[in-house]
Amino acid sequence: AKNCDNSKPSCPSSPLFPQAHHYLPARNRRDPSTQEEDDAPDESSNWQTEFGVCHAPRLRVSQGHLIHVETLDCFQGKVRPASTIVTPETLPLCRPVNEGTRDDTAHDEQNDNGSRNKDYNPYHALQNMTRDQFNPVTGPIFVEGAEPGDLLAVTLLDIRPKGIGVACCSPGAGQLSRLVARQHIQFFDLTRVDDGKDDDAPKDNQGDETSNKSNKGRPTVNKRPKLMVTMREDHDNSGIRENGDSKGLPNSSSLSLDCRVPPKIAPISFVASPMLGVIGVAPAGTDVISTMPAGKHGGNLDNQANCIGSTIYLTVNHPGALLSIGDMHAAQGDGEICGNGVEVAGDVLLTCQVLKQKDVYGSGCRTTELTRKEVDSAAVKCSKRQRRSQKNGTEPTTKEFSYILEYPVTET
Repeated sequence: AKNCDNSKPSCPSSPLFPQAHHYLPARNRRDPSTQEEDDAPDESSNWQTEFGVCHAPRLRVSQGHLIHVETLDCFQGKVRPASTIVTPETLPLCRPVNEGTRDDTAHDEQNDNGSRNKDYNPYHALQNMTRDQFNPVTGPIFVEGAEPGDLLAVTLLDIRPKGIGVACCSPGAGQLSRLVARQHIQFFDLTRVDDGKDDDAPKDNQGDETSNKSNKGRPTVNKRPKLMVTMREDHDNSGIRENGDSKGLPNSSSLSLDCRVPPKIAPISFVASPMLGVIGVAPAGTDVISTMPAGKHGGNLDNQANCIGSTIYLTVNHPGALLSIGDMHAAQGDGEICGNGVEVAGDVLLTCQVLKQKDVYGSGCRTTELTRKEVDSAAVKCSKRQRRSQKNGTEPTTKEFSYILEYPVTET
């Protein structure tokens, strides 16, 4: 594992957060002409699609250090707009057709010789992916001082989406799956707009803003334009006309709900609310867990509260905790109704602290491999101590808490 500090010339410096002590890119290869969207990570990658102690740490950090982590989107960057016109003959019914009005060549699939693949089709790319390829996470990160039973406190200082956002609806995915008959992909542009107001970005050592004392001691912060998310409308309706007739396609009355032609509306745009969908540590034992489910180790939490300024508490199962993060969303509601948010790649600035189990639970409390009887017994003892403290008019200490953290907790 690398023990990188920016003071060392052999360690990569952060291209976005100059104050970061460490920088962990998703891929070590930075040459676009040779970089491929690999189906599986290799020696040049710092990402994987599972949590497990079997994965060697890619970075070693000290507590309190600022860490810049680059993340891929949940599709590994494989699902992106096509640069050429896609016709109804090349796509199943009612899939979006790109009019070729934008230059998306920077996102086209590249062949081994570096030339762009003009036959790229985002639907084929998505359909060719298997479940174990979704939600890549960057890491693991070894945090010095973290031991089994401790709590790892991960504070998200800044989250910056980049590239093009993507969301999709698929049959059988999400709470509205019964209304979806065919797969649909929607792309989103990310733009920054200066509205003249102070952004809610982190200050001082939490971002690239600077502050100084002015206005009678009140700090002033350099403004950063707000990030806007705008839904693309660069597709037609696959040949379906307003009267229901089409070129060799069924009448609209016989089409499924997702194929009906909606009325023309203005572009949909909203302020981004960036968050992390996946954050976790290596689970207990030697088994690996996919990045798709959530559990005691963390994982695919998809909690919109895991945003800028939040701290996520995770129970440590192995030395160093082995932290990994990914699945950034430019925006998400209260959960993923269609199975995803506005999926996007990006950069995260975070810091880690270790809360020792003896300071949280008391020196006599063992937090690993507890049986339910032991947990209940510990809770009863803690409750008795709390009642004694209340009777004596004293405040209970942290050693008298009547709980043991088993699942991730987010503090906003």
